[in-house]
Amino acid sequence: MRRSLKEAIDELKARLKTAEARRFPVSGLKGAAFALLMREAVLGLERPIVAVAPCAREAEALAGEVALFLGDEGGNEALARMGHLLPAWEAPPLAPVSPSVNTQAAQFAALFALLRARRPLVITSVEVLMTRTLARRNFAASVVRISPGEQIDLEGFIETLSDAGYQRVPEVEELGDFSVRGGILDVFSPAHARPFRLELDAETVVSLRSFEIGTQRSLGPMEEAVVIAARYVAAKSLKERRLSERVGARGAEIGLLKKELAETIEALDNGLLFPGVELLLPYVYPAGLDTVFAYLPEDTLIWMHE
Repeated sequence: MRRSLKEAIDELKARLKTAEARRFPVSGLKGAAFALLMREAVLGLERPIVAVAPCAREAEALAGEVALFLGDEGGNEALARMGHLLPAWEAPPLAPVSPSVNTQAAQFAALFALLRARRPLVITSVEVLMTRTLARRNFAASVVRISPGEQIDLEGFIETLSDAGYQRVPEVEELGDFSVRGGILDVFSPAHARPFRLELDAETVVSLRSFEIGTQRSLGPMEEAVVIAARYVAAKSLKERRLSERVGARGAEIGLLKKELAETIEALDNGLLFPGVELLLPYVYPAGLDTVFAYLPEDTLIWMHE
């Protein structure tokens, strides 16, 4: 029996209300029809959806098509978008290669949407679901909201940014950067399409505006700015003595070459974010990591693509 995309979603909605079935297969879709069906699901079901593609490349392609149909393309804020791509690390397992800052930021923006958006659509791949990420409690602890008129301890806020993996630079140019000039603080958070600039009078936020990276010129005012984690590993966390001890003990246990182990310990002691430092996440967070499933709201619909 042939059905329109809207009819298929209406039937799915009815089944979800009655808990008639836990599986609802849909076949016969070609080209962009799958993305159109997902658009209808987002608008019609009004519940969180996680779409899982077989591989990272297909997840990216699907996310691009869905963004077009939802009107999400462009520079929308993280929570203003309905669709979010949770990308893969783009690095072979156990390779000494770090995911780019943009990839890490996109992952955190998608996780943030799962925690805070009303009905997010997150598109990802099997590869991502098999990879551990920050524990939900650690990620939630990185979230800070700022509004004009609030009181902020500048030194304390700088410490918070450093803990969340932000890098202090002379001028903000990419995600995860922040700079300080007197009572002016520039931050580029993954929760926003553009960096924001807050001005302090003593400890009071008197101005909060977004700004353009190329010109560094302020744009429109913001009612609220949100800071979330920018990197999996903060440079300052590498200098903790316990981390060097844990990595040293494990390296000796598995027979790591002395030269290689010594170079790693030296990089940790100097707080250097060397390529592949994310492989040390279990030692940076000894209390444990989580899977993406720990972030899913209870009524999340899992959408298996092909």
